[in-house]
Amino acid sequence: MDYKWLRDFSLKLLDQYSVAGQQVEASYNGQADYLARIPALADDAQIHIATTAGKIRALASVNSLETSSMGEWILYRLPEDCWQVCSGGLVRCDGPRMQRYHRYHLVGDNGIAVPEKLDGTMWLEYYRYPQLLGEDPKDGDKLDNTVEAQMALPYYVAAHLAMHDNAYAYQALMNEFETKLGRIGERPQTELNTVEDAYSAAELCYNE
Repeated sequence: MDYKWLRDFSLKLLDQYSVAGQQVEASYNGQADYLARIPALADDAQIHIATTAGKIRALASVNSLETSSMGEWILYRLPEDCWQVCSGGLVRCDGPRMQRYHRYHLVGDNGIAVPEKLDGTMWLEYYRYPQLLGEDPKDGDKLDNTVEAQMALPYYVAAHLAMHDNAYAYQALMNEFETKLGRIGERPQTELNTVEDAYSAAELCYNE
């Protein structure tokens, strides 16, 4: 889905897209003001969704991150688009073996520290911010996040366009947005891992 779809759908929800089958001109009855507000509202909605119900997972090689030394630890700078590190967010690959690695510390607002001497390669799994449209998006600029998240965007935009003029429309559209938001969520993920118990006997455990 692209910006044109979002813009047009938002206007249609407010009956502002067309009159008698003819598309409303930008110069008609404050239409240009609506059009000017849509990009910022769309980006606000994208960030709201990506930091609540519609989190976007991303993966980055730890070797690609900026580093600094902290004694026997290495401090890696988190990616610019990182909003939050996933639980168990480091994945360690050592030959054919892959496992979640939990010996790390989040430091400050944008750092993650791991022990200096590690075998294999490490990947960071995190939730990222969405790619924003900016102030002057093109019609074909793509929206970020899942289809379910994108379908909720026009209701948020339309609600805020109507907020000062029609309290009933604002509330109805926000209710629909919240309903759609409530239906978005991460699918449960089951991982099969090998865990060693206190007697060095390997067990299988499920993590969700």
